[in-house]
Amino acid sequence: MLLLLLLSSAAAANRGRRKATPAPTASDPRVRRTDALNRWFATIEHVPARARPLEGWTISHRRDIQGRMRLVTKGNAKQVLRGGTYRNRSIIVKGSSANHTRDKLGDAVHLELVFLESLRGASGIPELLGAWREGEHVWYAVADGGRPIGMAGQPGKGNKATVLSSEFIELARHEPLKLARALLRCFRSWASAGFLLDDFKAQQFTLDEKGDIYLVDGPSLLRAFPVGEAVYRATSHHLLFQGKLAKYGAKLKEAKGASNNEGVTKYAAKVAKFQEQLEALGEEKNNLAPPPSDCATNADCPATKAHHACGSAGDCESGARGAPESAGLCRAGACVAVGPWTHVFDTASRPWLLPGIVKYADAASGKILDRVMSKARLADPSQRPTFDAMLAEVERHIM
Repeated sequence: MLLLLLLSSAAAANRGRRKATPAPTASDPRVRRTDALNRWFATIEHVPARARPLEGWTISHRRDIQGRMRLVTKGNAKQVLRGGTYRNRSIIVKGSSANHTRDKLGDAVHLELVFLESLRGASGIPELLGAWREGEHVWYAVADGGRPIGMAGQPGKGNKATVLSSEFIELARHEPLKLARALLRCFRSWASAGFLLDDFKAQQFTLDEKGDIYLVDGPSLLRAFPVGEAVYRATSHHLLFQGKLAKYGAKLKEAKGASNNEGVTKYAAKVAKFQEQLEALGEEKNNLAPPPSDCATNADCPATKAHHACGSAGDCESGARGAPESAGLCRAGACVAVGPWTHVFDTASRPWLLPGIVKYADAASGKILDRVMSKARLADPSQRPTFDAMLAEVERHIM
């Protein structure tokens, strides 16, 4: 989950677009749920005894879960347990890896909970059943979304092909348009809300027995969208230090105006302290700011992760392409944004997404999806269809 780009002008980003699923506004339920989750996490972090489950949560402790859970994956940030049940439903439990000292606002666990809670009920978003704190860590339970749609080689290190699951291939052969619909619904839910997935690999998506596809690893946030802005304002130390700088900068100015040497010394030290702390923070990793508005070449614009941008040989598997803006794109002196339109391109340009369905589909369904993909792969982001338009075209042919 990393660097990204944002159109310096929203109007430029939307020029020529068809009507899209609206991004959340401050009054949108997704933003309200984000605010509620931020408050809950801050409470559980500092005064856990006062934290109360959010609306819709039914699990508030590990003891609510039946069965013996086993560790299935463990990464640098999170670990995943499987094997438990709740009310006869299979569930997945996640938490920080053991080497993490403490969960905090803005860290990976908090941001994944934002993803799950803000998009509650949307297609392709695992149902968050509840969260709780054990020691220094927050754990959470989600409904089991099935098995991965495929397994990729090591991302960014070679072009080994993704191996699609037998379940994915079976559906692609017998219900290709319904499988494509499930895939596009999943992408629309989170991409249109201002999330960006650049840790881009098949293992991030699962397929359940009903044929629904889920994104199971929370993506990054785009700060230009309201959910990202809500999280940024609740978590960012940048804002805290900027506020301190403004406060003590004003006091320093007053002290200088009053020839208050003691005050000048005191507040100059405060300003230097918070300036140093602000500079030490560096860039936010998972809440991604707009890119520079001025550029001369593509190299001046930030890129997403290598195995998402596919900018160099060996970054991605054979047949995969990244959207031009993912690798950094300067147009008319401004960096072009990544956003929902980038993931429109992605769905049509990875062998394990729509092209993987076409590979096994019947001829008629394959032609329909080929038409959809040809528009989605247009180099100009403003000329690509929205997820709504792609879904409308696919659904038109589902009997």
